[in-house]
Amino acid sequence: YQGQPFEGSAANGYVVELGTGQLIEGMEIPILGMVVDEEKIITVKLPEAHPNKDIAGKDVEFTVTVRGIQAKEMPELTDEFAQKADPEKKFKDVADMKARLRADLEKTERDHALSRVKGDLSDKIVDMNPIDVPDGLLDEQIRFMIGNAKKKDGGLGQEPEGGADGEKAPISEEDRKLHSEGALKILRSEFLLDSLSKKLDINVKAEDLDAEIGNFARILGGNKEKLRKEWEKTGLLVRLHSRMKRDLTLDAVMKDVKLKEETVDRKSIIPDN
Repeated sequence: YQGQPFEGSAANGYVVELGTGQLIEGMEIPILGMVVDEEKIITVKLPEAHPNKDIAGKDVEFTVTVRGIQAKEMPELTDEFAQKADPEKKFKDVADMKARLRADLEKTERDHALSRVKGDLSDKIVDMNPIDVPDGLLDEQIRFMIGNAKKKDGGLGQEPEGGADGEKAPISEEDRKLHSEGALKILRSEFLLDSLSKKLDINVKAEDLDAEIGNFARILGGNKEKLRKEWEKTGLLVRLHSRMKRDLTLDAVMKDVKLKEETVDRKSIIPDN
């Protein structure tokens, strides 16, 4: 930048797979067509979110030298390849591999579709049963959503809910406008589904809750019992229990809903798929 190197600007022997988004936007196209030992100066604009604020959003120059070019070659699709492709599934041959992979993909898509349907059902229940929500609870939910948003933006360790005296931090008009509708929808859904769960006598089994905590522990790479204790302190365990209970309630309601399954092309429902 301005003739001077900056931290993280140099790399030697760096392997780049073009088309995967590894490089800064604007670098890939100039590299295409380069040959071995060719050198080129490429000018790109760094993203506004670059950690170095002095150069964020600025134009910088990279001198790129191609040291080698590799191409991926797909293996021949044979029965032998199928048998080695996944030692756990132990495919017999290509036909068996295709059939079972197709079944797995169909199950995944069916699960996603049912999840979307349950979300639509929850929204419909809320629309048909408008209820008033106390301002205090609404503010608590908004603060929770603000905290989550800050964590996603890298604001870990911030305390959006209050000051040193334990008072609740005021909610800005901007945050209230941004989160009020979503917070109101969430709370109404929680109240209505909780009422339904009582009428339908829905309960979460201890072993199912334990299994779900175990799943999260495996994903996060932590200890299950340690995670449980942490979530008990922070209130996340109560939220997990409530989420599972609402999910079971929607499953029960779904039994009285008529569904029509249709096969569609993913390109028609997911842009740029």
